[in-house]
Amino acid sequence: MVLGYSRAMYIEFTHRSGGYLYYFSELDCSVCPLKEGYLKNTQTRKRIYLRPEVFTYRLCSIKRAMRIRKTIERVFGEVKTWHCLYRARYRGLARVTVQVLLTFLVVNAKKMATGLAARGSVCACQP
Repeated sequence: MVLGYSRAMYIEFTHRSGGYLYYFSELDCSVCPLKEGYLKNTQTRKRIYLRPEVFTYRLCSIKRAMRIRKTIERVFGEVKTWHCLYRARYRGLARVTVQVLLTFLVVNAKKMATGLAARGSVCACQP
């Protein structure tokens, strides 16, 4: 399916650099309900160049980014829920900056203490 069409309304050519070049006919583009979104004023038909390998690489990079995003979002969710950062306590950029920095300092200290206790480097029960 290309540009919302379920049936083949285009001509497909293999491009010299390995992708596919799609040419849509002027008649099909003139009756298309989506033409305002993808045609410029001077264009009467649309050409699209696609490389299939771009989509496979994009999927790998999106999966990697979502793994990193998941850990970051979890930390922000904890800070908003348990450390009252859903609303600023003070007014003014400088005071709010101090509040955010101190809150994340506490969260990072808690994470370091938990990690050290899990490795057995520090006993969590001793003062």
